[in-house]
Amino acid sequence: MGKWSCVVRLVDTCGFKLDLSKFKDKLLLQKLVYIAQKLFNMNLGYKFSWYYYGPYSRGLALDAGKYGFGTSDVCELNLSDLGRFIEFMNDVKKLGNVSYWVELIASYVMLSTDVYPRPKDPIKELVSKKKHIKVNDVIKGIELLKKYGIYI
Repeated sequence: MGKWSCVVRLVDTCGFKLDLSKFKDKLLLQKLVYIAQKLFNMNLGYKFSWYYYGPYSRGLALDAGKYGFGTSDVCELNLSDLGRFIEFMNDVKKLGNVSYWVELIASYVMLSTDVYPRPKDPIKELVSKKKHIKVNDVIKGIELLKKYGIYI
């Protein structure tokens, strides 16, 4: 349960109150953990693959179903970049619909770095896979990543 305890800490520290009986909150959890691991060096131990809604970890889904947010143990991982992640998430919150923006950012990052074969134009690939995402929003998401020194 060690890595799940770190997920609980991560979610709590960011101020999210997730209800894991709701699909949108499960989706948000998946994207938050992917972003924390991939962009902020938090090794929570989950492997992600591309699915319809972007990055998805079966292991994370299983842990969420098994443990829920009511149980927590001591987080033994070094979450040294937690402060930067919280800052980043606060900036995401300022953009508006957090679920939309974390889906956009996580999906863009995964398409740019973690799928094979890599698309030649990840922005075009993203908006073709996810019709509700707009090119101008992807550009805003990329600008936010650059603000944190993340160049993809």
